[in-house]
Amino acid sequence: MSKTPLAAVIVALFSLTGCASTESLYAEYDAFCTTEPHVVTITEDKTRQWEPAVYFGFDEAVLNAAQRQRLDHNLALLKEHSELQLSVRAFTDQRGSQAYNRELSERRRQAVVAYLTEQGLAPSRMRSTPAGKQAPILDSMAVDDRVINRRVEMLLLDAQGRPLVLSLDPDASGGDTFTPPIPVE
Repeated sequence: MSKTPLAAVIVALFSLTGCASTESLYAEYDAFCTTEPHVVTITEDKTRQWEPAVYFGFDEAVLNAAQRQRLDHNLALLKEHSELQLSVRAFTDQRGSQAYNRELSERRRQAVVAYLTEQGLAPSRMRSTPAGKQAPILDSMAVDDRVINRRVEMLLLDAQGRPLVLSLDPDASGGDTFTPPIPVE
């Protein structure tokens, strides 16, 4: 191989390399997202709360009364604000195969979506996906930690499908009063 074509290849490779700065990446993103954020005031009433998740017993996909009550809190807000949408993502703990947990998270997702639909929320307002055992909140195999991973998360979205910013009140979170659904394994 002659030196001229090799030199041309090396020069071409160096001219194609380069790093985009963070500023240029954000500038491109900002140019793509030309709309201003939409502010939605849900409530000034501190007695209202959004439940970010419902929980399931080991190998279960049935909503118990306590979890239905959590969903009812969210339904009340969603019914008052018809412009809002909902993201629903279902998870399992780390036990079991990826395929089985994917199927179990799908059954959990369906249980939540079915309940919300039966209570009057239009399916077109929900975006949902099963995630299986991916993205555990707590990575430990301890029973108490796995219970937290058996969940369906709900995220409020604006009319364009963007997550809403929620103000937080850690004192109103329920503290240590969490009772895991049975069976606990």
